[in-house]
Amino acid sequence: MKKELLIEQIVRTEAQISLIEMYLKKAGLLRPDKWRKGIIDLQPALSQSYLAFMNSQRHAIMALGLDEEKAEEILAPYEVLGKDK
Repeated sequence: MKKELLIEQIVRTEAQISLIEMYLKKAGLLRPDKWRKGIIDLQPALSQSYLAFMNSQRHAIMALGLDEEKAEEILAPYEVLGKDK
């Protein structure tokens, strides 16, 4: 059950990270309203959420016990459950 929850967390976090990345591709890394005033300021999605989501995902992956070798073998997070059965 713990593994399933961690895997669900990884999948949800990946979805959030992907949405942030798509937004940043469209809007850019810097806030244009601040840039016009000569202030360098990151988009709120990047400055407030992106690193938190990445860190959450990293911790969940570590909690699953995936080292670099095992991570190379797995195509999707849900395959972890299938390999342990």
